[in-house]
Amino acid sequence: MPACYRACRSMTKHEARDDNDHAPHIALRRVHQTSDALLMQINSLYLASFPCDQRRESIFALGHDPRFVVDAILQGGHYVGFITRWQFDEFEFLEHLATLPAIRGQGVAGVVLGHIMHASQLCIAETEMEDHGAISARRIAYYQRLGFLVNQFPYQQPSYGAGKPSVPMRLISFPRSLQPAECAAITREIHRVVYA
Repeated sequence: MPACYRACRSMTKHEARDDNDHAPHIALRRVHQTSDALLMQINSLYLASFPCDQRRESIFALGHDPRFVVDAILQGGHYVGFITRWQFDEFEFLEHLATLPAIRGQGVAGVVLGHIMHASQLCIAETEMEDHGAISARRIAYYQRLGFLVNQFPYQQPSYGAGKPSVPMRLISFPRSLQPAECAAITREIHRVVYA
């Protein structure tokens, strides 16, 4: 996800189970410090999973903004991916989500997203435009199966840095569509904070 736990804000670990009782627990572990060994693994996966125009030069580039959250995804106690998000007063913005190639397609991302979506009053994320090819169309269909709604308002992901282009995208939201004025306000807040 070029690329919400209100219940988890004060916790360092939260478990989410999928519908298969025999599947290993999926847990999120908050990564607070740059000295945490998991952050190096997260940064490697971050750089490998997203094109350079849809990410920063490093996950370390943000410093210590208290609204920015990095969680390692653990399955059966083993690192399998990460999610980054921004916690605002009125919504949570899901910025990046990636899982290790070996576990893709096993439902881990869906379990994590489902839990975050249902724990938040309003989840927002960016996704590619529908006309950007078959992979984009499949990704949008995946988000829609999870319950996200595609907002049809114009949206431009700002540049992630010098020499990187802005990217036309869509904002998706859960549990409801955005109203025009609300979408404009959320867009301004995302652009002001996330892409500063």
